[in-house]
Amino acid sequence: MHKAVRSSVLFSWLVLFSAASTGAQQRGAPPDRPVSFDAEVSACLDSAIGPLVAQARASFPDFQRRVAAGLPPGQLPAVTVRLNDVSGHWEQVFVVVDSIRRDSVFGRINSDIALVRGYRRGQRLNVSTTEILDWTISRPDGTEEGNLLGKFMDDLQDRLRRAPQRKPC
Repeated sequence: MHKAVRSSVLFSWLVLFSAASTGAQQRGAPPDRPVSFDAEVSACLDSAIGPLVAQARASFPDFQRRVAAGLPPGQLPAVTVRLNDVSGHWEQVFVVVDSIRRDSVFGRINSDIALVRGYRRGQRLNVSTTEILDWTISRPDGTEEGNLLGKFMDDLQDRLRRAPQRKPC
């Protein structure tokens, strides 16, 4: 049986509670900008984001301490993880953090799910801290701290719109 080499990848970017028409985005938060890639581009992107993931993981203990101490009112902590399904698809999503205990983050999926099966927005999730790719703190004014991967992808999408390339890295 010949299995296709092509694998779809979807990066779903931050969609937080807002006054947007869907009611799903935090007031002033940047809009969600999902994008799909084939397996070759996916591998290329994984290589490109590796240093960003390392940087986010290195600063995660500080994020964890701040969340445990309590963030100022209106600030929303989230982590970025990849969800996988039985078909071999994966999707990168945001999980709003309800609590962090030892090596686990407890929260709710805060991205629209477009590719992987068995998950939905708002679903409760227990994530090992070893699965975390990035972290974000969204502020009521729409600014954010962290979200290195989201900022990288937004910049990449802007560059590709201005000067399309065969692959992004």
